[in-house]
Amino acid sequence: MKFLNIFLIAIMLGNTALASAGELLFYKKTSNFEIFCIPADQATAEEILTQNEAFFTQLSQDFKHTPSAPFIINIYPNLPSLHAALGWLVAPNWVIARTKEGTDTRICPNTPNSPYHPRERLMQSYKMGLTTLFLYSKFSTATELPRWLMQGIALYKAGWFTAQQCKQELDQDTEKLPDLEQLETVGTAGFAKLNGFHVSFSLVDFLVTQWGWESALMLLDDYKNFENIVNMTKQEFKLLWIEYLTKK
Repeated sequence: MKFLNIFLIAIMLGNTALASAGELLFYKKTSNFEIFCIPADQATAEEILTQNEAFFTQLSQDFKHTPSAPFIINIYPNLPSLHAALGWLVAPNWVIARTKEGTDTRICPNTPNSPYHPRERLMQSYKMGLTTLFLYSKFSTATELPRWLMQGIALYKAGWFTAQQCKQELDQDTEKLPDLEQLETVGTAGFAKLNGFHVSFSLVDFLVTQWGWESALMLLDDYKNFENIVNMTKQEFKLLWIEYLTKK
């Protein structure tokens, strides 16, 4: 199914406990990160660290926040070892990561067993994980925020899609696009079936384009005040978003 091609980027939000680093070995600690990997992946870990350090600086500016403790990055060499660490031995192959407060655990971009994305995209997925770590670190109510906003911010900041890609994906059948209320309550599988990844990216893109990045920060800080922040109802917001999608 089409949604599986992008489902790897599901942040796997939730409170399911991760296994410890297990067979991973400590590789390096900086002021911002503590990295665990196997020795064969240390060169790739260095690439990830270089990328994440630069992105960390950008996100600190964007979120006006400096985390108080280093984030832990667990880099697993293949899908079986990752799934074992997640405590999900029969996980489908699209499960390549889980991010929770303070820890990002995902597959090494060198893995030969991730059929959905090339190495470059797997590297990029680490930016999504880091964005999510910032969300947990900055916003005390992050675990209560709607999936579309959390997922959309991570996708948007990592540049996973472009606005045009999402318009082409979503403007063919706008009557089937979900309401915000649906996206606020749906689970992981249901979110994917609603094309939630393209939808959430597009919603955040629309929000930032029309109201500015500050509006996104305000929603992250006080989502219950949605209507006052954007000065319209959620249904009015959706209708304007659809106009944005279909405008040529």
